[in-house]
Amino acid sequence: MTFPATTSAPRRWEIVATDGRAVSGRLPSWAQEDPSRTDVDPERLQIVVADVVHEASFGGYWARVCPAGVDPGQDSVILAAHLQLSPHADDAQAREPAVHVHLAQDVWIKDLSPDAVTNLAETLHDFADLLTGRVAPGLAAARAEWTNGPRTAPPIPNAARPGPSSRKRPRRLHQEPEAVTWAREKAGLTKRALAQSVGISEQLMNEVESGWRSATPANLAKIARALNCPVVVLERTHETHAHGRTTA
Repeated sequence: MTFPATTSAPRRWEIVATDGRAVSGRLPSWAQEDPSRTDVDPERLQIVVADVVHEASFGGYWARVCPAGVDPGQDSVILAAHLQLSPHADDAQAREPAVHVHLAQDVWIKDLSPDAVTNLAETLHDFADLLTGRVAPGLAAARAEWTNGPRTAPPIPNAARPGPSSRKRPRRLHQEPEAVTWAREKAGLTKRALAQSVGISEQLMNEVESGWRSATPANLAKIARALNCPVVVLERTHETHAHGRTTA
């Protein structure tokens, strides 16, 4: 994440409903994505606005992890820090920039050799350096910018997401991300509310809806129950492969 070296015109986001109503806000300089949308169902406008999350991510490391120690596990990202701000959240604390650290909850890293243990120790050391050298200064600068408005901020070194190579979306997803979003908005739930109902983190819910994480069959079933819809509505009916083609 890098803050601009010079002051520029403030960025804005805007969400527009089909009846012409619009809601807009300031887009922080560190936000990695623009949440702007058009053609939103007027009945869902409030939900869509409440779900606006500004985010920047630091670090993240690939590891073979096994939920509940069950083989064979899958490659997943561990030890990632996420700078987030939800300007329209009900929770006042979420309306101020804060950092969430993803530690890969409820998973094991198994069958480590002596060299693998050393590599893991080096990874944890690197993550500690990341927190003190990049995440903490980035959070301080983000809060200052949010409180005082756009201004010149000290540059923060770029952080790979995840390192050392760029993050790739899962080759296979159990869920259809757009279907999950559609069903949630139809049910009148924010991502935060749905995550709390299902018993998962809001960060995981974000990644399920954006396609960055495949929902486990158990979690997808919980999501379907919370949304009062058949799980088949949320399931992906085709697979997308690395070469870009899809198969039914």
